[in-house]
Formats: sequence, structure tokens, C-alpha cells
Amino acid sequence: MATALRPLSTGELLDRTFSLYRSHFALFLGIFALPYLCVLALQCLALAFQTPGAQLRNVLTTAVFSIVVGLLSLVVAAASQAATVVAVSNVYLDRPAGVMDSFSKVKNQIAGVIGLSLSIGFLVGLGFIALIVPGILLMIR
Repeated sequence: MATALRPLSTGELLDRTFSLYRSHFALFLGIFALPYLCVLALQCLALAFQTPGAQLRNVLTTAVFSIVVGLLSLVVAAASQAATVVAVSNVYLDRPAGVMDSFSKVKNQIAGVIGLSLSIGFLVGLGFIALIVPGILLMIR
């Protein structure tokens, strides 16, 4: 792929993005699907711990597993987003890109990506509470 940096129109940008994802579909599927298999396994484990008769135990088990799954989903989403950025940059610059290689390059930056995601989510939420238009502007930003 050409590495010429120039301003692109929205159509050109979307065309390059979709052609990049289409030509390296297995790479990006692996980056997003493999980590979410851990989340799916944890959710299946939560179902296995539920018993037919004990309602209070099921509620407590579901609450604990929901908190753990929520935190794990946050980490997995941040890792997948960061690994996707690394993979896209490697593919665009004609460097070798792999699923494990992308994750290994971002393993030390996961906390920063999680913090950034939480702060953006908090600011967008405040913007929507204050007024819908600033929230939309913050979300676009």
C-alpha cells in the first residue's frame, strides 16, 4: 500500500480503511475475536455456577461474575483497540503484522489506554448531561 501522506477526502479515507480491513481480515478478526473468547469463557463459567434452586446464591454469583466480566471486557476492549492501531500501522507501512506481535507491543500501554477510554467516556457522559450538543462534539472529538 502506498505510504504517501496527504489529506484525504472522507470517501478516500473510508475506501482505504475498508480495503485495508478487507485485505487483512484474518489478522483483524484474530485481534478482536481471540481476546473476547476469554470473556465468553468467563460468562459460560458464570452459567455453570448457577444452581436451579438457590435464588440468593444465583443473584450473588451473577453479581460477582458481572463485575469481573465488566472489568475483563474493559481490559480486552482496550487491548484490542491498541493492538488494532499497531497492526494497522504495520500493515500500512508494509511491515510484518501478526496477532501476537500486535498484542506484545501494547502490553505495557494497556493501563494508559484504559484510562484514556474511561476519561473520554466520562467527558462524553458529562457533555450529554450538560447538553446534548457538547456531548456529541466531545464524542466526535
